[in-house]
Amino acid sequence: MSALLGVASQLLDNGYSIIPKYSASAVPTVKGPAEFSHRQATEREVARWFKRTPDLGLALAAGSRFGYLIIDCDCTNRELSRKILNHLRDAVGS
Repeated sequence: MSALLGVASQLLDNGYSIIPKYSASAVPTVKGPAEFSHRQATEREVARWFKRTPDLGLALAAGSRFGYLIIDCDCTNRELSRKILNHLRDAVGS
């Protein structure tokens, strides 16, 4: 069993909705990934994803339904990254 399959199961158990993606990209491995913004995948679906694509990656579905915000910031400047993170913490309050 893939270690990431265990992580996927834990994410589902904790109420997160996951979307399968190719491990080295942000491209989903399923058609219609927006579906997972409205519902969680089943354990059976997730097992099927990993069977078809063993080196699968995972993304989290986000939006107001879930009560959290995901920000993807690709910045190689460490000092700028710290400033951005501190600004976000001040703005969001955590």
